[in-house]
Amino acid sequence: NLLMKHGAGLFGEVPAVFITIDRQDLPKEIIKPHMRSLLWGWDFKKTINIIENSLPQSKHLFIVSGISMSDQKLRNLARKALSEYSGKLAVEYLSGLAIEDLLEKVARLPKHSVIFYLTIFRDANGKSFVPREIMSVISEKANAPVFGIVDTYLGHGTVGGYLLSAEHQGKRYANIAESILRGQPIKDAEFMEKGNLPMFD
Repeated sequence: NLLMKHGAGLFGEVPAVFITIDRQDLPKEIIKPHMRSLLWGWDFKKTINIIENSLPQSKHLFIVSGISMSDQKLRNLARKALSEYSGKLAVEYLSGLAIEDLLEKVARLPKHSVIFYLTIFRDANGKSFVPREIMSVISEKANAPVFGIVDTYLGHGTVGGYLLSAEHQGKRYANIAESILRGQPIKDAEFMEKGNLPMFD
């Protein structure tokens, strides 16, 4: 937001690369020729493709999220992305629950179920959580494999998925910055979308 509002006054026409979750949030008149936006986001459909291919017997997909504003935004992005999903998995959302109720539900999911964990920053009782830590608790209680959205969940109970990798993203931005510093115009720099990777524990 600072870059958008005051970038011209602060930095003139110095090349600027920034990240955004949804380009629809960016008014077109704000993006100047010396600016590029990279998508920082999630590819829910590719994780579901991984689930379908690696666990072909699966019938139920339970998407788990909390009730904080961040949780809700992510859940809405998932709903939007999956609104046209027509695969064989029956998609259900487990959100807006107290953590105790959620743990009871994930322990008794139907046979051939899979969990797709987004984030839980806050539950229905207002309890706050570190999403990676509560995901570990969920995966211990669950009777189904848990897929996630970011690589930091690996080693904490998630099977994997088409994950957002902070390390991969950092390298991506560094390569772009290096090419700009070597004199390549920002308009000619190669930009990869999202930069998610299939990763597994």
